[in-house]
Amino acid sequence: MENADDMVLLDRYPDAVSAYIAKGVLSTNGVESYVTNECWASLYPLPDLPCMQVGLMVRNGDVDLAREILASAASESLQED
Repeated sequence: MENADDMVLLDRYPDAVSAYIAKGVLSTNGVESYVTNECWASLYPLPDLPCMQVGLMVRNGDVDLAREILASAASESLQED
């Protein structure tokens, strides 16, 4: 059984820059997260393989909130363009 404080994979990104942008958006909104696999992804840039993508981890209890925040940020970004 998963605990609300367990860290889980929220999403995968093709590069570290994209993952850190998402991490920054979450951090600004009070959601703690961390980036994983950035070294492997930069050494072996094969973004089509999930094992070579950069992961963004959040607390299990924050998954829904984190998804809402990132979806809202993406929507706002599209409206600005």
